[in-house]
Amino acid sequence: MQKINTSYIRSKIDKLIVFVLFFLVSSYSYADAICKDGWKSKSEGSGTCSWHGGIAKRLPDGANDSLGVIWIFIFIGIAIVIYIIIKNNSSKSNSHTPSQNTYRTKTKKASTSHSLPKDPASPLRNEENVKFEPIKWAKFSKVIFEVEKEFTRQLDFVLTDEERNNADFASSVAQRLLFEEFMTRGFDQKEMYRALTGLVDSSPLFLYLFRFKLDYVSKDYQADKLSGFYSCYKTERSSGKNPEEALERATIEYFTGGSFDL
Repeated sequence: MQKINTSYIRSKIDKLIVFVLFFLVSSYSYADAICKDGWKSKSEGSGTCSWHGGIAKRLPDGANDSLGVIWIFIFIGIAIVIYIIIKNNSSKSNSHTPSQNTYRTKTKKASTSHSLPKDPASPLRNEENVKFEPIKWAKFSKVIFEVEKEFTRQLDFVLTDEERNNADFASSVAQRLLFEEFMTRGFDQKEMYRALTGLVDSSPLFLYLFRFKLDYVSKDYQADKLSGFYSCYKTERSSGKNPEEALERATIEYFTGGSFDL
């Protein structure tokens, strides 16, 4: 059985009492004459009860409707009794029932992100997690913007539906475009790492570069792996391979240790 919210009812009754008292008091008035149709008129001069059949009885000054006074006191008495009963029930309920929230609070989900160690061979292994620093990241912003623009163009107009819906293929396109642009600008592995840690999740590149949810694999760890992958890609490109071949070979070399031959 659902419990009655007594505090809510009490507040409503309080307002009702005030309203009715105000109405009764404001509507109650001293009458100077009683008309033939029973209407009580406040007028004293000529024209009194002219719209009510004329004057039936004139009252002395200060005469009032005693019945109205009686009803006011009866209502006040009933209201006081109801108020006392509800107040007593409310105090009993509060003394025996522990207070509980009647609404559902939004609980903050505990982070399950795993801060995996950096690659032991990475030049970044002794660095702590890099905080986003807008001033230092500004030199990468133009490059990132150019890569985002080209990647979006290829997604919309170059790739086929099959290629676009293939997450691995679309991810390789994003990696190749980013690596090529950074290599052209002469950025090294450490700078790639810093650019990736500053990349916001609203970037069209974000989901294609950070393939694992950040709740499970930290952004720092994924940025470290991608920057190491970039370094391996640069090595393959310097040996004369074209971008597609270099990316494929770097994938095998970096992630499998070169155990597969092309």
